[in-house]
Amino acid sequence: MKRICAAALAIATVVGLGGCTDPYSKTDTTPAPKTTTTDAGVTQAQRTGEYPTGTDSVPEPPPATGGLGDSPTATLERFAHLYVNWTATTVADQLDRLARASTGQAAQDLAEAAARTRGDYELRRGGVFNRGTVRTIAADRGHPDRYVVVTLESTGAKSRDYEGLKPAYHVTLAQVKRAADGSWTVSSWQPQN
Repeated sequence: MKRICAAALAIATVVGLGGCTDPYSKTDTTPAPKTTTTDAGVTQAQRTGEYPTGTDSVPEPPPATGGLGDSPTATLERFAHLYVNWTATTVADQLDRLARASTGQAAQDLAEAAARTRGDYELRRGGVFNRGTVRTIAADRGHPDRYVVVTLESTGAKSRDYEGLKPAYHVTLAQVKRAADGSWTVSSWQPQN
């Protein structure tokens, strides 16, 4: 009987240790992770701050539903007005609307912001809101296709737990593209502060 138990214990030990490896071994038997185009897109996004376009790494945002104006400055003024004036209950829909009226990186960034905002419990609970006015829009002398948008904004809340922010100037670098219907759309919207 002792022999049978010893044999069974030996077999169980061999079988049990069959999948184990020496933790001090220099040989890595773990299969290498597969690199996908999504991984490459994330790597590029981390390196450059933008997802690659024209690849299958990130789904393309929906096409723009038409521009917001008939000139670059009119488009940027309308866009900025919508971007800075919101309430906790309207901000996600407002960002979605701006994403649909945008192209490229701007559309993608705004759609992602809308998704994040939808799940922001504290924003809704506090009744946070933002109000602002467009103070100036000027072409960037160093980059003829880029504009500098300056807004004056203040943030507040219905809740006493949130004191809000004093009015402050905000600078955004923006680019526009002409849409197929001849109107203009925002293709890049990069708040600087």
